[in-house]
Amino acid sequence: MTNQTFSNGYALLIGIGADLPVTVQDATALHNILIDPSKAAYSKEQAVLLTETSATRLKILAAFDSLAELYSSLAQAVGSMGFYEFRRQARVQV
Repeated sequence: MTNQTFSNGYALLIGIGADLPVTVQDATALHNILIDPSKAAYSKEQAVLLTETSATRLKILAAFDSLAELYSSLAQAVGSMGFYEFRRQARVQV
């Protein structure tokens, strides 16, 4: 892949942390892949990462609002929007 920026996509990655610290690691790792020019080549402005204290309800909702505004302005050209959730579950032995 060339070192060109992918300009037709947006991503919002959220790693809440707290009792699931691995979610921060997962979101950060995926963000790093997306912004890597030799891999997915998203610009940093197009791949938003919210983790731990920056992943507040208010900031998450604001980020979704921003994506919705972008999508509505690009909907005719782009076509569709998808949401994916990756969840890690802790196993507890009793």
